[in-house]
Amino acid sequence: MSADSERTPGQVICSRCKRRRALYLRTSSGEALCIHCLRDEVIRQASRSLASAGLSLRATLLVPLSSFAPSASLLAAVLTASIEKRFKSRVLVAVPSFYEDLSSSFKLPEGLEGVA
Repeated sequence: MSADSERTPGQVICSRCKRRRALYLRTSSGEALCIHCLRDEVIRQASRSLASAGLSLRATLLVPLSSFAPSASLLAAVLTASIEKRFKSRVLVAVPSFYEDLSSSFKLPEGLEGVA
């Protein structure tokens, strides 16, 4: 039995797969999700949002790097790039000028391009 599958009394089990320990509780629906099902749900919702935008093949998307939540912005860019990879789209990250000093030590994840 893997560590993900181990259950102890009182632990909440994922509502979707019914196998792993839930790490996230969606309060609006009461649904409990493990890390794997949560990742799949986030990708599914993001894919739906991008599909509703009516993008063409080989589109160029710009994701701003927010000064308030840079890690969340970067996660959004990585998620967008992974979804749009199959459509040959380009994902650009708008990097604010105050991050220029960090640019020599910081590398964007594969599949992302930075623009100032």
